[in-house]
Amino acid sequence: ESPMETPAPIPIAAAGGLGETLLRNHALYVPDTLTSRRYPPDPLTSETRARVVLPIRLGGRTLGVLDLHSNQRSVCVSVDPSRVNPRLRSASVRSRNQDSN
Repeated sequence: ESPMETPAPIPIAAAGGLGETLLRNHALYVPDTLTSRRYPPDPLTSETRARVVLPIRLGGRTLGVLDLHSNQRSVCVSVDPSRVNPRLRSASVRSRNQDSN
């Protein structure tokens, strides 16, 4: 058996939609990854057709991102992060509380 190699770090600015969401602190919506010129399909998740990336915020800080994938093209016109973020805040608080215990 060979030891597992640690992958080389990817600069945030080069991390595509995930990096953009972290750097700009705003939601990203890709309704059809097969036709998107800006966000090409990820070869590791070739079945993904639609994608939403949301920043996870707590106390004015962005803790990370939530990357949602669908295997169907989306007909949604826009993403309303305010409908999802309260749940993300709640999950972030639970996660932080678990980390501190």
